[in-house]
Amino acid sequence: MRYIIHTLLSITIFIFLPTFIQSQKATLITNSIPLFVSISQFPSIKQIIRGKETTQEFSSFFQITNQSAFIRVPQDIANIQQAISQVNNNGVIEVANGIYNAPGPEGFEIKNIGKKFTIRAASGATVVFDGGGTNPIISYLNTDPSQGGPINFEGIIFANGRSETNGRGGGVTVYNAQATFTNCIFRDNAGYQSSSGGGGVVIAINSVAVFSNCFWEGNVAKNQGGGLLINDNSSAFVLNSKFINNSTSVFGHRITAAGGAIHVGNSNLIVSNSEFDSNQAGYVGGAIFAVGNWVEPVSSPKTSVIISNSSFSNNRAVRHPSVSSILPTVGGAFHAENQTTVSISDSTFTGNRADSGGGVNLYRAIVTISRSVFKENRAVGSGSGTGFGAAISATSSDANDASTNNGAINRRSATLTVNDTLIQGVEGQKVSQVAGGLYAAGDSNRTYGQNGVSQMGTVEENRARVTLSNVIIDNTRVEELSGAGGTGIGGALVTDLAHLTAQDSLFIRAEALGDTNSSGGSIAIINQSLANLSDVTIARNTVDMFGAGIFGQGSEINVTNCKLFENEISPGTSEPVESSFGAAIYSMPINNKQIPVTGKIEACEVNNNVGLPFFDNDRTNGPINDIRYDSNQIYSTTFGNNVYRNNIVGTKTTSGLNTLTVVRANGQNTKKTQTPNVALSSSPSIGSIAVVPSTFYKVVESISTNSQTYTYYVGYAWSGNSATLDGITLTDKAGVVLVTDAGEAHILKVDGVEYTIKIKIIELDEKVFIPVIFQ
Repeated sequence: MRYIIHTLLSITIFIFLPTFIQSQKATLITNSIPLFVSISQFPSIKQIIRGKETTQEFSSFFQITNQSAFIRVPQDIANIQQAISQVNNNGVIEVANGIYNAPGPEGFEIKNIGKKFTIRAASGATVVFDGGGTNPIISYLNTDPSQGGPINFEGIIFANGRSETNGRGGGVTVYNAQATFTNCIFRDNAGYQSSSGGGGVVIAINSVAVFSNCFWEGNVAKNQGGGLLINDNSSAFVLNSKFINNSTSVFGHRITAAGGAIHVGNSNLIVSNSEFDSNQAGYVGGAIFAVGNWVEPVSSPKTSVIISNSSFSNNRAVRHPSVSSILPTVGGAFHAENQTTVSISDSTFTGNRADSGGGVNLYRAIVTISRSVFKENRAVGSGSGTGFGAAISATSSDANDASTNNGAINRRSATLTVNDTLIQGVEGQKVSQVAGGLYAAGDSNRTYGQNGVSQMGTVEENRARVTLSNVIIDNTRVEELSGAGGTGIGGALVTDLAHLTAQDSLFIRAEALGDTNSSGGSIAIINQSLANLSDVTIARNTVDMFGAGIFGQGSEINVTNCKLFENEISPGTSEPVESSFGAAIYSMPINNKQIPVTGKIEACEVNNNVGLPFFDNDRTNGPINDIRYDSNQIYSTTFGNNVYRNNIVGTKTTSGLNTLTVVRANGQNTKKTQTPNVALSSSPSIGSIAVVPSTFYKVVESISTNSQTYTYYVGYAWSGNSATLDGITLTDKAGVVLVTDAGEAHILKVDGVEYTIKIKIIELDEKVFIPVIFQ
């Protein structure tokens, strides 16, 4: 049954996109989840169809109501172009088995014909529309969307198309039109335009297209969109589809070649239940590139992207050997830029690579990532200014270019939200030079008036904004490169002029290696960042030099109700106390910019770290270290009872820290403790446990009583004599395990003390909602 719901464009609706709970296409198994979508972002959505099965073929939503005109090719009419001309409105062209060569110069043409119809392969037939490596295949071009359509293509293979015309696609081009493609294949099409255009398919200029159960393979473009290009106020819906080995990293590609599989510009894209494997971009967005040009109001996205239940594996942003550039490649799987808003949910990113932002990269965009998994992604750039953010990178710095009106406009900084997500590296291997998990940077150019742009905005306005909730970052390693400053920083996370809010998260087993400047075994908070951490566990991380748990420089660092335990400074080395630079936290001001370090470490459990727990690098003249320590529980034996050092006043015990006032020659004195810290007399037992995703949506079927299972990850860390997880003895002090069950509670027991966690299951009505594009 169909229910048509007429809506205002400003109304926000639920769209329940197809699930991949039973799919074998991705390692993360989830249930259907609601996506909050404003129809104003997708103005072509006019109706909602209500149905029970999410696997229903999308073509059934566009059934022909009048099939009186039925043409068979070649039985009734000899060729495709003649059939297009003669088919009636609402008619069907059914094509017999065979290869049909697309004529030059524009392939099969559909232009302002004022009708809608279907072109489909006959039952059991293999139908190939072939460009012969010289011609495009379909040119569906209207002067206005009212001049015809929609056209439905079913079961057609579009192969060997080629275009050298700017703005067109090597295989299919759709302008000012509506089209659906069901069970279609786009293979070995090429776009070799001089400046713009795609490889497999171009959807542009006020067009709308739906792709269901489609397959893209081996399509290439030298500029953008090897598989699919969506541009100029258009919308595309990609459902249950695959993109394999598509590329914009081809001989002689444009320096900024983008979107190996998909390029979306000033348009809208929904991707659900789809796979992206081994796609490549010559510069940015190995699988998907999304960009929105700046227009007022900036608060409304110019480009919108929603991705759900999809997998991204082994995609790369890598330059072809024939092209040279000093620009680091970015966004191994995905990149979003400028006035673009993105939602990624229930998706996996595995083994993707770029110089920076190995999995996901964003520049001045707004991106939300939920209920997803990042594994074995890498930022492979080497040297200063590259190789950061193995899983995710967010950057913001303006340039003196057209996007800022030649420096006259201070553009917003990046906004990144990550919820219910696992980020995991490669055990025992480097995944980047900086930020083995996540890197976030604000606009330093505007803050300091450098690199060709003037100083504009406050520090807070120029900070990137990062929110982390129920995030596990595990087993990520960074390594310092000799002679390359600013490397070997942030084993798990780096904030660089960013406003970070992190809560209910677990950062474990990260490493920052290097004998000169390695900093922040787990977290590095630098360059006037503002970091607020609450209920976060930082455990079993290591660094060779500064701050095994947290490294903070010239920033405000507030750490509340957190656990920092069994982090280690200089592993394998028995350094003297004056060189034990913060097994839990190391902090310092920025001298050359005269920026102090401030904040408070409060109500935390700081236990069994290997090395001196706290090290304040301070100045008696110049910028000061104003970090305070209140109500913490501290146990450490590396240097007897000593737990703290300030290079002005020396080493202190917990009681010495409680009474310490740092007196400076510049008159800026600091009483380090307002509420006393507690020195524990014996080693405490401590544990933390987390699950991602933590919430699942269960479809309740009135006639079904079948039990349902869920797959998710359980992360843990502990310190004590012994521990079990769900009754199984743990030999590792921290780790992540994959679990499939019906939603039982999980218990971490440390020396008899239990820490319990359980996923949340939300029951939904058995009906699901799927977007329909055309009336």
